[in-house]
Amino acid sequence: MNVLIICRVVDHFGDAGVCLRLARGLAARPNRVDLLIDRPELILAMCPSLRLGDRVDGVRVMDWSESAVAELYSDATRKSLLIETFHHEAPEPLRALFETLPGAARVMLDYLATEPWADSMQGMSAVDRFYPRPHRHWWAPSFSKGLLLGDPAQLERMLVGECSVERPASDVFWVLGFGYADAPWAAFENAVKIHGLPDGFSRMQIHTPSGIERSQDEFDALLCSTNLNFVRGEDSFVRAHWAAASSRSVPFVWQPYRQENCAHADKLGGWMDQVLVGDALEPLRRLHLAFNRLGVQTETEISNAWRDCVSGWPEICQALAERSRGLVQRDLLDSIYRDLSL
Repeated sequence: MNVLIICRVVDHFGDAGVCLRLARGLAARPNRVDLLIDRPELILAMCPSLRLGDRVDGVRVMDWSESAVAELYSDATRKSLLIETFHHEAPEPLRALFETLPGAARVMLDYLATEPWADSMQGMSAVDRFYPRPHRHWWAPSFSKGLLLGDPAQLERMLVGECSVERPASDVFWVLGFGYADAPWAAFENAVKIHGLPDGFSRMQIHTPSGIERSQDEFDALLCSTNLNFVRGEDSFVRAHWAAASSRSVPFVWQPYRQENCAHADKLGGWMDQVLVGDALEPLRRLHLAFNRLGVQTETEISNAWRDCVSGWPEICQALAERSRGLVQRDLLDSIYRDLSL
């Protein structure tokens, strides 16, 4: 099957990262996948084996241009799937073309949905009022219908612990600090000074990436090599679940993408209500609220929550690993394939 993915990058790198995972997951099924994106340099940085305009391992990355659209138009076949990501519609000629292909399907792929309301809307019609046939279906990654997992071979390497990088000395508590500009790092580091680290560690080292420093596979390896991950947005958040579910059981703290009217608080709450449940995970839940500056005195509560995390660290690692292992087995593509009979 031919699959065309449409992506425009709003800001940061998460949109490109999610679409690359999607493209790699579809190519592994296998399909011929074309990714039309307005910032192809982000994709090429995340997956250096790819080359602009060339098909590598089933995936071809194309820049957003009239010539690329014309080429995609000529390549379209009856058995095609058009995926329009994050409310960005395909260029008009491609939408018109899909109107004429009797075996084609369209999907509007939204951002991660953790709230309960999203379950009832999965697979519903998302009509393009100018081109109503074929019907477009709305889908979003979720914990009930599945996440966008990407390349299954890479995921297996993460789970069994083959995916890792060289770590500092064994007494170093290694932290990945991948957060937004308002992340309260000073408050967290002060909490560590006051309450220390889990047993077996004498000092902490925080790595805070600036830009795209690693490929997606290298980033996955890093997630599995730390003792605690702070992640942001959507792509790194999903991969942090795999690191938590792996043989290393790495806990994480999530900083959702900031949205108007504090909508990110609902997204965080929807996830915590499904995952951070039970006494063992209560300190980690409180740390999430404080780190995201939601309804608490940030510095005081980060300190108190970290104190309780330190004392219950083994239980936190085990409990989050168990919860994550149940979540990472469902791929959203399976739900989409069943719904569209692909």
